[in-house]
Amino acid sequence: MRIDVIIPSWNGRHLLGSCLDALAAQTRVADGIVVVDNGSTDETDAWLGSEYPRIRVVRLSTNAGFAGGAQAGAEASCADLIAFLNNDARPHQAWLATAESVFGWDAVGSCASVILSPEGVVESAGLRWTIWGVGRRCMEGRLTCQLPPHAVEVFGASGGAAIYRRDAFMEVGGFDRAYFAQDEDIDLALRLRYAGYSCLLHPGAVVEHLGGQTLRRTPGLLLSLAQRNLEWAFWHNTPWVLWPALGPLHGCYQIASLLRHIAAGRGRAVSRAKCAAVRVRPSLHRRTPRLGLFARRIAPWMVIGFMPWPVTVGKLG
Repeated sequence: MRIDVIIPSWNGRHLLGSCLDALAAQTRVADGIVVVDNGSTDETDAWLGSEYPRIRVVRLSTNAGFAGGAQAGAEASCADLIAFLNNDARPHQAWLATAESVFGWDAVGSCASVILSPEGVVESAGLRWTIWGVGRRCMEGRLTCQLPPHAVEVFGASGGAAIYRRDAFMEVGGFDRAYFAQDEDIDLALRLRYAGYSCLLHPGAVVEHLGGQTLRRTPGLLLSLAQRNLEWAFWHNTPWVLWPALGPLHGCYQIASLLRHIAAGRGRAVSRAKCAAVRVRPSLHRRTPRLGLFARRIAPWMVIGFMPWPVTVGKLG
């Protein structure tokens, strides 16, 4: 299989060198590396041309966020598998080789990575979808010794270090550009699940993540996007006939979250973000999710979503 690695970057020249060097050291070298320059002003384009002339650069005139940049990179690729990587991530040497190995089943649409903090603590081992209608990271805060010893199925992949079968990715529309950043990965995971694709986590596909080096520069934007986008992910991926049943659960979670933000002095910003979720709609054309598909492909994971570790559901192949 041909694999392309796609790295969206906005004013991240100081981060790209170590990221690209880690990719060059892979036991299974990528067939292509695409850096999407999100309208940077730090001369990323010129620097890449000088220091890494073999890297393909997709230049965007404005900052399209992770979602828009990643989507532009995917559309520029013709590979069988497309791997997305944050510019502040450092993949371990066996990352691509291990991830490629899980795509032996046609039903597998994506592979989740084990994402570690610089201290070696698990940030994410895939994504879960909870009964509250919000996405959460699997095994967040756990130690690596607690990871499963073999590949297991999880609900979805965390977009900052994820590998997708390109045909499956494009079939469901890829990342929704309107999300910009935050929760674009759980939205994609839901659409892939509806389409019948599975996601595997392999404990050998490991990436070290410095953590929020881009969005940390704009903390207010980070909060607003997270609060708006989680509403989009729930309401636009839940059959409307289930809104009366699941909406109150989602609402209770959001009320509790709002109270915490009010106590921290962020109540007004969160309220504005919730209003923005109503005023603006995601950009992808979406069909109303079917109740039968929800019952078979989403609902079981909402129960499993209470558990902070991966669980294998059913058999693949």
